[in-house]
Amino acid sequence: MASKPTTTPKAVVAIDTSAMEEAWQYRRPGERYHDLARHKDSVYVVYTNANTSRQGVLRLDAKTGKFQEEIVAARLPAGRGTIE
Repeated sequence: MASKPTTTPKAVVAIDTSAMEEAWQYRRPGERYHDLARHKDSVYVVYTNANTSRQGVLRLDAKTGKFQEEIVAARLPAGRGTIE
């Protein structure tokens, strides 16, 4: 199964490109998702904590969408005008 991850403001979603259906979805309350990058078996996601308006980076498993770790804690101020 080849999957293509993408973001919406409220979720990270992977689409199974061979079947054209959702392979997995990741979301946590109080987080907004902005951008992602895939490297080998990981998906790195820029997110904002909705309560603090601070940004960080998460790592998800590319095959399952399961949370692996917080690479950068949400302590960075949001980059106004650079990330939407």
